[in-house]
Amino acid sequence: LGPSEWSGTGPPCERIAARDRGTSSLLWALLVLWLTRGSAFSLAMQLQGVCACGECRVTADAPAPKFSVYCHCTICRRITGAPYTHFVGFQTDQVKLTAGEVRTWESTPGCSRSFCKVCGSGVFNECVIPGQEFRDVPAGTLYGNTDGEVPPAGNHIFYGNRVLDVKDGIKKWEG
Repeated sequence: LGPSEWSGTGPPCERIAARDRGTSSLLWALLVLWLTRGSAFSLAMQLQGVCACGECRVTADAPAPKFSVYCHCTICRRITGAPYTHFVGFQTDQVKLTAGEVRTWESTPGCSRSFCKVCGSGVFNECVIPGQEFRDVPAGTLYGNTDGEVPPAGNHIFYGNRVLDVKDGIKKWEG
């Protein structure tokens, strides 16, 4: 899909927004990849992530993340209890579980979410699509880049499913 097909509330956005009746991880993954194509963060990073109890730890070691987004999808809202969640995405092999054990739930076909077995905190999500894979980490669990900050979100995704209006000047995608 091209830019004109993703803007506004045309049929492609309506089809993707209908994912509440069965989120399509493939469409979500493609949306994130399309939104972030050509974007680059200027700093090399090694970020650490830790769950609420400290049992699970992840390391994201990458020259730059693939994306950084705010997600308003129903599944993310239900898991976190928050109106939206900030995720930072990397190539699959750049995110490693370095401590603890996770339970994994396939929330949608091709997309799994991994949680700490002790406290239940989200540790990372993994999406697999033909020829493309990525893992994203909840930004609230991350620390340790060279600026001491998590990369800022570049887009809001699934904004059509929001429960809270956000006026921050960042691009909002309905689907």
